[in-house]
Amino acid sequence: MRKGILRFMVLLLAAMPFLGVYAGTTQAATSRVAVIKSMSGTVQVKKAGGSKQFKAFTKMSLNEGDVLSTDSGASAVLQFANGTSEDDQMTVAAKSTLTFSKLSDRNGTRTKVTMFNGTSWVDVKSISTKNDEFTLETPTAVMGVRGTHFFVNVDPLTGSTSLVVAAGKVKTQTPASNGQNSVLVYPSQQIDLSSDKSPTSLADSINIINVNEVVSQASPEIIKKFIENGTAIREENNQLLDQLKKEVDQGKQPDAGTLTINNQSDLDRLSHNLDNLLGVLVKEAVDKKKIETNVLQQILDATRQKLDYTNASLLITDEEKKKQEAINRIKEQLRQQKLEQLKLEEEKRDKELQKKLEEQKKQQEEANKKALEDKQKKAQEAYEKQLSDAEKKRFQDDLQKRQQESSGTSAGSNSGGVISNPVPSFYGIIYKDAKGNEVKVPYSSLTSNELDLGELSNNNYYIQFTKDFAANQSISTLSVAKEFEEPSLLTEYETLNPEGDTYWIPLYQFASGTTVKILVSTKEYHVTVSHAAFPKGMSGWYSNNNGPSASPNITYYWNQIGDTSYVTNGYSDTLYFEFGVDASASPVVNGVDLQVLEPEESKATYHFTGSEDGSYYSYLIEGLLDNKVTTMKLTLKHGSESVGQSLTLYYVRGDIDSILNDLNTDPFTITTEAGDPISYDYLIYGIEMPQYYKQIPMSYENIVIHHQESLPWLRPSQGYLEDEYDHEYEYYSDHNGDLHVKLQPGMNEYRVDYVGMEDRTWLKLYRAELPTGVKSWSASPNSECGYCNYTRYWTPVTGLSTDELPRYYIDTTYADSVDLDIKPQSGYMIQLRLNQDVEQHVTDITYNGYQHTTALDFTDTDTDADHQFTIELHDTDNFTLWMKRTSDSDWTKAADLVVNPYFSEDLDEYAESFGFRTDDAFGAGFPPSDEMSVTTVTYLTYYLGAGSNDSRIYLKDYYSDYEDLEIRPGSENPSLTVSKVGHVFVLDGMTPSSFDPANPDTYIFEVRVWDRARLNHLDFKIYLIRSDKPLEIEHPV
Repeated sequence: MRKGILRFMVLLLAAMPFLGVYAGTTQAATSRVAVIKSMSGTVQVKKAGGSKQFKAFTKMSLNEGDVLSTDSGASAVLQFANGTSEDDQMTVAAKSTLTFSKLSDRNGTRTKVTMFNGTSWVDVKSISTKNDEFTLETPTAVMGVRGTHFFVNVDPLTGSTSLVVAAGKVKTQTPASNGQNSVLVYPSQQIDLSSDKSPTSLADSINIINVNEVVSQASPEIIKKFIENGTAIREENNQLLDQLKKEVDQGKQPDAGTLTINNQSDLDRLSHNLDNLLGVLVKEAVDKKKIETNVLQQILDATRQKLDYTNASLLITDEEKKKQEAINRIKEQLRQQKLEQLKLEEEKRDKELQKKLEEQKKQQEEANKKALEDKQKKAQEAYEKQLSDAEKKRFQDDLQKRQQESSGTSAGSNSGGVISNPVPSFYGIIYKDAKGNEVKVPYSSLTSNELDLGELSNNNYYIQFTKDFAANQSISTLSVAKEFEEPSLLTEYETLNPEGDTYWIPLYQFASGTTVKILVSTKEYHVTVSHAAFPKGMSGWYSNNNGPSASPNITYYWNQIGDTSYVTNGYSDTLYFEFGVDASASPVVNGVDLQVLEPEESKATYHFTGSEDGSYYSYLIEGLLDNKVTTMKLTLKHGSESVGQSLTLYYVRGDIDSILNDLNTDPFTITTEAGDPISYDYLIYGIEMPQYYKQIPMSYENIVIHHQESLPWLRPSQGYLEDEYDHEYEYYSDHNGDLHVKLQPGMNEYRVDYVGMEDRTWLKLYRAELPTGVKSWSASPNSECGYCNYTRYWTPVTGLSTDELPRYYIDTTYADSVDLDIKPQSGYMIQLRLNQDVEQHVTDITYNGYQHTTALDFTDTDTDADHQFTIELHDTDNFTLWMKRTSDSDWTKAADLVVNPYFSEDLDEYAESFGFRTDDAFGAGFPPSDEMSVTTVTYLTYYLGAGSNDSRIYLKDYYSDYEDLEIRPGSENPSLTVSKVGHVFVLDGMTPSSFDPANPDTYIFEVRVWDRARLNHLDFKIYLIRSDKPLEIEHPV
């Protein structure tokens, strides 16, 4: 009985933190608690003094010292009560953390909540006496509340606090003020406090509410609470207005703190703003999709409110607008400073970790070195014990001599430690014999500058040439003959690059042989080598899907993918395998062993057959599983002895995409040259082959396509890399079977082939930095050429100066129009503006299905939707993409877009595109023809006029939307200068020296015209001559 009571008491004590669930009935009237009235998502609580978090639940009570946190997508409504009052509520949004610093009902109701980060809406009604207190603290603010509805956000990055009062007033101060300096924040006002805000400048941080910011920060739950309390907010604000009006009518200066109320006009503006406060917030929330209109109407009906929010607005003065801009700048600066601080801290941690790892590595190396020395010393001592005195002396003398030769020290320099026996470095060629044993041929064998290694066994997939030719002497270049018939018929050579300290020669590519040319300083060596076509003991081999005589047959060829690994691809559940015996081999094959290793569930059966004279052997393997890779081990034998090395054979039945799908893996991995992984996405199973896609930054100029270690049968080979602009691509395969690819800006489409496989894969890597605010984009031409209408991706233009706007281009040759799909990032809006003058160049644009005849400005506030533009094309079309955050008021340029970036190479057109003046007041047209004249299309020659003494000429490029222009002084006139302002070039330094008509001053400028994609350019010269009539001028060629 006593044990039962004791167990009950233990359970009761353990459950005490959770027994306050029904606070209204179980807590004493003098004990103030917070109760979770409602919640959604994951809300967690850590009880006072504890370290473990518990999942919260509805009606759970919270006491002093408890910590509450909400996960992403979660929210909670807290109700503060003492058993008789349920007046105060606090709505806590997602990603918020707070604790209850004080909950008391002795000598007045006292509530103190400390919020570390997140967002909340607070309704306080329990302040009825001077002893009642409700305080909300954040890292940067202390807010004392008196009968108030207000909103608070604490930035998780900077700790900055934003307070917005909807009704009542909040006494606000900083934690550092110790209660000495404070300000009152009134309805429709907002105060922003950061960690560096001085307690004496709090009033400077108060301004009218920033509606965009508040709605962006508020969760849908908080928006709903704001609306639900609309009636109470209006009633409290009307009481404030009545009080202020009474004081104004009496001629008194209203006691309104930071509210400026000097006259009836000020009071009317405040009244308007308070009347419209709920309306502007609701309007912004509807626009930002924080609340659906049907949900809004349900709340209004339930609370018996009528609200016309569509026309709601606030009266904001110019001074308030400027103050808001200044506050926003300060906030952004603080965020950037914090981000930079976090970056520096992370770099410091990384350095400390790196230093620690290096120290640990050094310690481990020293320990390993000591252990090796101890081991060598013991081995030497054990060996010397077996020697006679004379043998021991010869051994020690020999060791000491070799140590002197390797280190250059005298015999007397030995400190008495262990004498090491260094192994000299090897310089030469390394390959394998038929058994897989390593064979080394030193470069010193090249006594006549020529060496014929003969035919090496088939298990030499690669052979190695060391980079160092001798001690302190490296190979300058090593190249391999691309084609080979006889030594006298060698053709073109391909230079190879070393991988580390080794050149790897892909011998499998040279079955008929090749010559390796080695250049050491100025001396040249030749090494001739060939590769056996079949494994040791075979004279040939092949496979098919039925057998030696069955019909029809599909022949399969075994493709080498490693020293002793081979693969073939088919679709039959039967595989016939036959190989001929090489009668000239030693030893000759007279037996064979075949084992099926994988898959484990394989039910394959095989029948061995062979010729009576032993000239060939064959297997018929049946029951091979679909969409599986069957792994077999083949060993050729002479008696019980193996001939050569065992071979690993992979039969891939089915298409690669289906097999990879069953294995739930990708065909390869991708990294940068530095080894940073690059993930990619399955795009689509195309008409011919699967497609994978990834957008990568411009900094990724070189990538490596690695074969999967878990897929030894799938070896990527050098495929085909293309783009629509015929760029030159560089790629090579290393000895590990990995492909190294050099990428171009824009879309890179690489067709990955696989050794021995029919299937291929398209890898699409979009190398570009997207403009700020753009999540994705593409373009699709519309033309009568059906195969031309494939999706294009904007290619970034390189070679622009750092102060130029990012520029992108696409080629839509033969298209009459193009569909542009642009999806902005969340929180951004876009505009697409045509650069040309609409009166001179009219382009029809259809935007999201609506026709526009003038294409200047298109805006959509729906940031989650695709923006689809169909544009009627001319020769070259230029647009500017504009962006802005939904919370900002100003648009900014994000990128220039060029469609069909081509230009004419006819100098006549450029002669007409230049406008010259002696001042920079360019009008809409070109200058009069009698001021400047053109006499040649080989060089552009302009005449300044007789007696002209201007030293500065302004030149404007009227076709600047179609090309990039570069102008610099000619080498003949090094004292000239060129500067640029907008599209106007300032040609300066043409000081007159002669007005002799027969020998006039001539100023030469060199011009380069690029197309807008900076793919092609045209070079010519401009001659400026002080004369009023054309002269016969000899232009240098």
